[in-house]
Amino acid sequence: MRPLPPLLASWVLVGLYASCIFLLSSLSSPPLMTDMALPHLDKVYHFLEYAGLTFLLIRALHVTYPTYPSTRLSLWGFLVAVHYGALDELHQGAVPGRMMSVLDMFADVAGASVMAGMWRCVHRRWPILLRQDTYR
Repeated sequence: MRPLPPLLASWVLVGLYASCIFLLSSLSSPPLMTDMALPHLDKVYHFLEYAGLTFLLIRALHVTYPTYPSTRLSLWGFLVAVHYGALDELHQGAVPGRMMSVLDMFADVAGASVMAGMWRCVHRRWPILLRQDTYR
């Protein structure tokens, strides 16, 4: 079986990750949220989810547009992640037992902005992230 081309593989990862976020938002009672001992632990989950989504988006954009400046790609990754977070909060508001939350949205934006800001450091420290044969 032939491996997926790096461009396609990077966008498939973004799609799978975003789908997982959507599916978890569709549950009335997500598995990790049932017995929260710490208050506002869900904000940590939102932060990490959207930091991960932003990382995958910027990585996919970098593979798609290797000659574009890293700052521009980070901004685009950040904006797409934040808009996806806003749409996901709207979707979550329509799920029985769930509600939209401005604080969740702030956590999404915080995670996306931290990852977008860290991208330059991350891809300089680990250049393997940008290699074209990473998914082979």
